[in-house]
Amino acid sequence: MFTGIHPPGSLGAVHLICTQISELYAQVGTGNFSVLVGTQYEPGTNEPRQVELLTPLYQLEEA
Repeated sequence: MFTGIHPPGSLGAVHLICTQISELYAQVGTGNFSVLVGTQYEPGTNEPRQVELLTPLYQLEEA
């Protein structure tokens, strides 16, 4: 599950997953994780212009 503070933020999270899926998988595999993502977007279209990790990936413990 992912969420953003606003719809463009959610688009940024999706963009990050779609463009960096292999890097994310290499770090956390299939485990749950948490991270903050920063998104700069085009004001007219709300499309992501630049997306970056703001924090390291934090692996969540299995319940």
